[in-house]
Amino acid sequence: MRRSVLIFTILFCTGLAGFTAPVAGAPPDKKTAKELYDKGKVQYDLGRFDKAIQYFSQGYEKYPDANFLYSIAQSYRQLSDCKNSLFFYKRYLSAKRDAPNRDAIEKRIEEINENCKQREELKDKPPSGADASEADVRGTKPEVKPEVKPEVKPEVKP
Repeated sequence: MRRSVLIFTILFCTGLAGFTAPVAGAPPDKKTAKELYDKGKVQYDLGRFDKAIQYFSQGYEKYPDANFLYSIAQSYRQLSDCKNSLFFYKRYLSAKRDAPNRDAIEKRIEEINENCKQREELKDKPPSGADASEADVRGTKPEVKPEVKPEVKPEVKP
C-alpha cells in the first residue's frame, strides 16, 4: 500500500503544473484544490476512503486535474467498489492520455473487471460442501434442552 500511495503522490505532484481546464463557469482555484488534495490524502492515509473521496471530488471541482480522478479511483478501489473504481480509472486515462502509468492502470482495470465478475458469480451461489442440517436451512438453531441434574441433598449426621 505504501508503494501505491507513493506513486499516487508522485503522480499528483508532477501533475500540479499541468492542470486541465477548470469546470465551466468557475474560475480555477489551484490553492483551494491543493488544500483539498492534502486533506484527502490525510484521510486516505488514515483509511477513511469515503472522506478522501469527498475531498478529492471537491478538489477536482475547484481545479479539475486528472490526478484527482486517479485519487478517487484509488479510494474506491480500497473500498472494493468495482463500479466506481473502474469508472474513475477510465476517466483518468481518458483525461490524461499521456499518463506515465497507463500500462499499470490498464492492467489494474483488467484485474478489477475479473474480480468483479468473480464476486458477482459467487454472490448468489450457495456454499459448497456445507453439511447443513434442516435447522440451519430454516435459519434456526436446534433446540437445546438444559441438562437436569438430580438434586443432591447434603448428608446430615446426628
